[in-house]
Amino acid sequence: MRTIAFDIGDVRTGAALSDPDGILASALSNIPSENQDALAGEIVRLAETNQAGEIVLGNPLKMSGEASSQSEKVEKISEEIKKNTKIPVILWDERLTTKMATGFLIEGGERRKDRKKKVDRVAAVLILQSYLDFKKSRQNA
Repeated sequence: MRTIAFDIGDVRTGAALSDPDGILASALSNIPSENQDALAGEIVRLAETNQAGEIVLGNPLKMSGEASSQSEKVEKISEEIKKNTKIPVILWDERLTTKMATGFLIEGGERRKDRKKKVDRVAAVLILQSYLDFKKSRQNA
C-alpha cells in the first residue's frame, strides 16, 4: 500500500510518496499553501490520484511536545481532508525535519535560492520515511 505525506508550510507544501510496498519514500512535488481550503482539496486529489491508502501530515509540535500555532493549522487542514475522503489521515510528529532537510541540501551544495524550492519536498520525504520505518518496526516486533 502506498502512503503519501505532506510537510505543510505557509507558502508551499511538500509532498512525498512511498513505493507500493510502503518501504521507501520519494519526493513528489510542491503545492501552494496560501489557500487552506484549496490545499486540503489538492491533498485529497494527490492521495486519490496516487492510490494512497494513508495520508500522513507532518505535525510541527513544539520541542516540549505541545501544539504550536502551525500544528493547529495542520489539525484544521486534517479535519477538512477527513470531510472529503475516506483515506485515513495520520498526524505525525515532524519536529526538526525542516532543519534537517535544510542541512541535507546545504551539504549537497544547493544554492540558497534553490533550497527554498526543495526544502519542503525533502522534509516531506523525511516525515514519510520516519513514519514508514516506524510502521515496519512495529510489524517486526
